[in-house]
Amino acid sequence: MENLHSLLSRQLKKHYRALPTDEFLLAVDAAYRQADEERALLERSLELTSQEMLRDLDELRRAKEALWESQSFLEKAQEAANIGSWAVGFDGGRVKLSKECFRILGLDAGAEPTFERFADMVHPDDRAPYLRARESAIRGVSAYEIEYRIVRPDGSVRRVRSRADVVRDKAGAAIKLIGILQDVTERHELEERLRQSQKMEAVGRLAGGIAHDFNNILTAMKGYCSFLKGAVPKDGVLFRDVEEIEKSADRAATLTHQLLAFSRKQVLKPEVVDVNHVIGGLEGMMRCLIREDIDVVTRLKPGVGRIKADPGQIAQVLMNLIINARDAMPNGGRLVIETDDVAADASPLGVPAVMLEVTDGGSGMDPEVLAHAFEPFFTTKAVGKGTGLGLATVYGIVSQSGGHIAVASSPGRGTRFTIQFPAFAPGGMPDAPDVPAVSEGGKASETVLVVEDEDGVRKMICRSLLDQGYRVEAAADGEEALRLLEARSGPIDLVLTDIIMPGMNGRALAERIAARAPETRILYMSGYPDDVIARHGVLEPGTPFLQKPFTPRLLVETLREVLRRVAA
Repeated sequence: MENLHSLLSRQLKKHYRALPTDEFLLAVDAAYRQADEERALLERSLELTSQEMLRDLDELRRAKEALWESQSFLEKAQEAANIGSWAVGFDGGRVKLSKECFRILGLDAGAEPTFERFADMVHPDDRAPYLRARESAIRGVSAYEIEYRIVRPDGSVRRVRSRADVVRDKAGAAIKLIGILQDVTERHELEERLRQSQKMEAVGRLAGGIAHDFNNILTAMKGYCSFLKGAVPKDGVLFRDVEEIEKSADRAATLTHQLLAFSRKQVLKPEVVDVNHVIGGLEGMMRCLIREDIDVVTRLKPGVGRIKADPGQIAQVLMNLIINARDAMPNGGRLVIETDDVAADASPLGVPAVMLEVTDGGSGMDPEVLAHAFEPFFTTKAVGKGTGLGLATVYGIVSQSGGHIAVASSPGRGTRFTIQFPAFAPGGMPDAPDVPAVSEGGKASETVLVVEDEDGVRKMICRSLLDQGYRVEAAADGEEALRLLEARSGPIDLVLTDIIMPGMNGRALAERIAARAPETRILYMSGYPDDVIARHGVLEPGTPFLQKPFTPRLLVETLREVLRRVAA
């Protein structure tokens, strides 16, 4: 300020040198006051400018923070939805990708692939429709939304959904293409599993629908084959012919059981099973099935946990997998069968489990074949070499038994099937009661009422029982059975009734009989699978039941056992 005063003094002396002293002093004072005012005004102006700049900087900082939060939120949202965003200008062809886009494409962050490099990542089989859609959008015909596969730099394949639109300038010229990219691989896999499940369920319904009629036919066939074998010389041609007919009927029955197993509708007889014991019991059969050029290795954990399952069905699972492995190794190889305990946190079942694993060193399966491995009637074998029901049956049995099955395979590297069943917890489920052996001695004397709507099956059953000495009454349906009971003066010891019949079903008939004659025993039979039977009245555990098709011998043994329990 002293410099300013000196400057003012010199200027004033120069311009006001002729003024009297008093006037000169007044002029100096006025000049100083004006300078002070200008200085104060300048300082205020500087202060206001500084405050405005600080406010602008603060607003800029808040805007940057809001932008960062918005970008962070967008990135998290894109990551959660597996959706990335991208843009490409038509001037340079560089593609700008969001963080999630880099992850979906499997690219290093910061890479800037060109438009053409982006197209090169599209799977060759999907590239043509992708390029057509892209060119159509660029020409302004339409935006696009399509699904296709991409091949990442590491070779992995992902399925994506892409949607794009064109940004244009005021003149309508295309300047930029913007869009989104969503990874829909998991969704696509879920949809495929759903379609597979629906397909299998459809075949299951078909299997259940034909099972009743087919099993009735087979019951009659097997019964009359048994009669013929007892009536012709065992060393004659007719006996051998009947045996062939019987074998064909057995194969047809097995096929029906496989269909029902696949559809998870077969009748199971669960009991506590030691998987190691089942494997050990199949060693003799394995030697017959496996060629000498296949080395079988068993790694069975001693004392492995037990499971609750039908032992016959578990044996069928193992045999089907062994046959599958044998056929995959036409030139020999190694087959490994393992068992182990699995902790709850390591099992897909979420409970302690018992693992059964079958691994072969065969030809393996490519991804396309692997995707259809458990489908019924799907086979890669030559015509006449397989029904395509082996693995479908395995899948059905494992699923119905509450287990889980997984398969891993690749061409030239063999196949591994890993099955896990819930470990049996003592007290969780009651064991099936032991059934004493059936005596073959003596003739029967009881009276049996047979209620069956299929004429051929009814006649076969009646003949089988008459041959054993039973007194037999027959009815084609529930109403006729009740009329026979009311007209009869003597007691009926046992009623053998089909469960599902026109009009009154077997369960309703049994309830009517129990009200009239509670001492009369009931033995049910059916050719339908469990789910159909359940809709007509669930049978309590331990209820005597015969699953069709059955032989005369099994019929008589079961009936004798039911009557023996009553006598005891």
